[in-house]
Amino acid sequence: MPPLERDLGLSETHSGMIVSMGSVAMAFMSPLWGRWNDKFGRKPVILVGFAGMFVSYALFTVVIYAGLHDQLNGGDLLALLIVARALIGAFIPAVPSSAQAYMADVTDEQGRTAGMALIGAANGLGLVLGPAIAEVFALIGLIWPLYIGVLLLIAAFAFVLLVVPVSKTVIRARPPRIHCSAVFGFICCPL
Repeated sequence: MPPLERDLGLSETHSGMIVSMGSVAMAFMSPLWGRWNDKFGRKPVILVGFAGMFVSYALFTVVIYAGLHDQLNGGDLLALLIVARALIGAFIPAVPSSAQAYMADVTDEQGRTAGMALIGAANGLGLVLGPAIAEVFALIGLIWPLYIGVLLLIAAFAFVLLVVPVSKTVIRARPPRIHCSAVFGFICCPL
């Protein structure tokens, strides 16, 4: 991103605003995706997450393309980049939370640790290989890693749609809430 931001004429402050809005959206949306996981099921939420990331990432790529070709600049460019990055951040938490819940649903107690470790290993591998692969495509042009990112989201959506079976959502009963009341100045809590 830093070379692209320099080519777009953005400052470090602008870059911080773009990244921060994505993080704020992630923090806000994470609990909602968790609830929707239980309500609608793991696979549908994963698919919506990948579809939403595809649309928002494609929007982000189009805005950067327009900025690089002087079709957008200044405040309009910055505003659209912030909105697109916030949309990406809003959809990102759908996939990891759903994947972990899916893994918990399809594994038994003995295999659960290995399944969760597999998710962690895949995430770590992506964090290591992603920038290296992006660097190779950046040799073609700075926007090429974004094109590849859009294609990878399409591939991930297709894989989940066609290969991943629907799991039976396991909703565990919530423990009963303890209602406390004040009696004669003392707080009594039934156990």
